[in-house]
Amino acid sequence: IRNLFAAGECTRTGMHGGNRLASNSLLEAFVYAKKCVEQGVSIIDKIDNKIDIPDWKSSGTRSQAEFNEIGIARKELRNLMQKYVGIVRSDQGLQIALKKLEPLKEQTENLYNESTITPQLCELRNMLSIACLIVKHSQERRENRGGFYNLDLIDHTA
Repeated sequence: IRNLFAAGECTRTGMHGGNRLASNSLLEAFVYAKKCVEQGVSIIDKIDNKIDIPDWKSSGTRSQAEFNEIGIARKELRNLMQKYVGIVRSDQGLQIALKKLEPLKEQTENLYNESTITPQLCELRNMLSIACLIVKHSQERRENRGGFYNLDLIDHTA
C-alpha cells in the first residue's frame, strides 16, 4: 500500500526470531519506527492526498438500538477463537473456525451495510477480519514456532 509504513513485529522481518524477547521486539519497533518517520517526513509534502470523499449520509439506514447482534457476535467470535484458534491448534479446528467465521462475517457485513455506523460495529468488523487472517495464516504455517502450535505438525517418529 503506497505511503503506508509498518514497524515492529507486524513487518515479519524475522529480526525477533521464533522465541521473541521483549527487548528484541522493542528494538525492532524503535529502529523501524524511526526509519518510517524519517522517510515519511521526507515525502509528506510530495504526496497528493486529495481524495474526493462525499459526506456521510445515513438516510436509508436503521438505528442499531434495536439490535443486540453486535454483542452476540462478539461473544461468538471470542468463544470460537478460544476453542479452535488458541495456543494449541489443529488442522481440523482451524477448518471449523474458518467455516464458522464466514457466516458471522457475512452477517456483520449485512449489518454494516444496513445500519448506522457505530464504533462498536466497526470494531466487530475489524475483529472478524483479523480473526480470518489469523486462521488463514495458521493454516499456511507448517511448523510449530512461538505462538503457533499445531498438534498435526508434531513429529511422532522422534
